[in-house]
Amino acid sequence: MVSRKWIGAAAAALTLLALQSAGSGQGLLGQMQDEVAGIVNRARPSIVSIEDERAPGDDRGRRAEGAHRPAESGKPDAEHRPQGDARRRPAFEPPRVGSGFSIGDGFIVTSADVISGMKSPMVMTEDGRRIRATVSGVDQEMNIGVLKLASRTSIPALKLGQSRHVYPGHFAISIGNQYGHLNSVALTLVAGIRDDGIPAGEHFYPGLIQIAGTVGVGTSGAPILNVRGDVIGMIAGIPFGDWTSSPFFGAPRSNGGPRSPAAAGAPPPGVINAGVLETPQTGDTGGAKPANPSGTQPDPRVFFLRPPVTSAGFAVPIDDMKPVIAGLRQGRLVHCWLGVDMKEERKREESDGIVRWKRTVQVSTVYPNSPASAAGIQTGDIMNSVNGRTVARMTLIRAALLRAQPGDAMDLRLERKGSALNVSARLAERPDQPAETTAGKH
Repeated sequence: MVSRKWIGAAAAALTLLALQSAGSGQGLLGQMQDEVAGIVNRARPSIVSIEDERAPGDDRGRRAEGAHRPAESGKPDAEHRPQGDARRRPAFEPPRVGSGFSIGDGFIVTSADVISGMKSPMVMTEDGRRIRATVSGVDQEMNIGVLKLASRTSIPALKLGQSRHVYPGHFAISIGNQYGHLNSVALTLVAGIRDDGIPAGEHFYPGLIQIAGTVGVGTSGAPILNVRGDVIGMIAGIPFGDWTSSPFFGAPRSNGGPRSPAAAGAPPPGVINAGVLETPQTGDTGGAKPANPSGTQPDPRVFFLRPPVTSAGFAVPIDDMKPVIAGLRQGRLVHCWLGVDMKEERKREESDGIVRWKRTVQVSTVYPNSPASAAGIQTGDIMNSVNGRTVARMTLIRAALLRAQPGDAMDLRLERKGSALNVSARLAERPDQPAETTAGKH
């Protein structure tokens, strides 16, 4: 037990520290804000915005062709009229913009979502430089991308920290492109840690850091820093350009009810679709079909943009990113392979009024000439643990494989026909698989 003497001494020391801080005109909050400002100022030159360069004649960022083309003699220009029931004319589409950070030697790390589909990536620095870049490599599975600057100009590198030392309650400083504002800062908290494998659409994250705080559009690819200014993760968010559109309040709808953007011939949900409703045509239509045959009076009021903002975001831990970044810098992506297919089973158990679901992962296929077959794993084996962690879902196996390197040993505890056994498989490089299949990912 700590004695009262030591407790009193500690309280006196804290009181003295507070009095010294107050006497110097700098309280604890003032010291903290100065410390955060110092971290931000040192990091900002290393953080960039990424945009696809606009080609000559590209309609992005200005009105679409024919959106408000004047009609001659009061007749609509049939050549530029929309086909079908397209009451909304796209007025503009901002370029796809995200964030990134320098790791030195001309390499920029960002998310795969940001640079996917970019033809001419352009890196914009805080001091106003616009630098051409090429895609060095992309890992769509883990949502990581690496760019290589085309110029010899240098951008200061951020130091990569260690995410395994990050816990809920720690500070996380986010710096990135929010709503088109380069290097916007957000001081957030680490809200939670997930390390059991998280599928998210076409992506799969071995782990995620949840941050509590506003994450703006365009911060996808932005780093989160710890209190030493080291990178502990990268935000996997929404690129600027993946906004949604909403009709002006009171705007009429077609008699078929609300139409989805896809049904109206617009981009799919999540892509900007800002525009105006067509003005009703009167008089001679010159043989052109009316844009609104339902009889509902269209309204020229503008559709407005609604940015998807969340009060909590997620970041890919830097420890999971490091081996992927190392491979993408060399233009080569390597993931590990055990050589099995698996299936999950759930069994309901009830005892003393408490209901539990027991989950098991069973090997359904063992591929020949694979690490699994070499280790003696058989079809029907139940995986109880991997590298000391209890297995209840297949995602844990996949997460462990994504964190490993070819040649690493994977220690498995199996159950075979009621008997327990331990095996160690020497992992190999995952062979190429068709993108539409999941076979061979484990």
